[in-house]
Amino acid sequence: MVKAQTGGAGGPALSIEDADAIRALIVEFHFLVDHGRAGDAAFVFAPDARLVFGPGTPNPGTISGYDDITAWLKVRETAPVVTRHLLGPTRFDVRSADEVATTTLLTLFKAPGSDNPNVPAALADLEEVFVRTADGWRELVREVRPVVWG
Repeated sequence: MVKAQTGGAGGPALSIEDADAIRALIVEFHFLVDHGRAGDAAFVFAPDARLVFGPGTPNPGTISGYDDITAWLKVRETAPVVTRHLLGPTRFDVRSADEVATTTLLTLFKAPGSDNPNVPAALADLEEVFVRTADGWRELVREVRPVVWG
């Protein structure tokens, strides 16, 4: 079992299997986006999901619902840009047996679009909420919160 970081010794626990499943969704999403298959990454989202780009991102705003997120990802797939998302450790906050919030440090490399592709284009906190569904864990909220962008 993995203890929730906010729950302390007596707080809720998350099984290793559930933690691995959630982390796998985070990693797979970014792998698909970085390898020109963003449209295939929609499977990580719940039907009523929200994708939020916070203040400081190039296009702040919210995309709501599985269909709109899928459409946005298909457009993203055709963008003339190469990205690599480097993910730091994931922090788990177990809210209930069926809801887990996570925070992951995200470093983004991007070309073109950066003066020097060897320097990160962004550093952000990736704040996510995952819910247990009949199909396994799915993402309910993904919010990109820039620390430094550009």
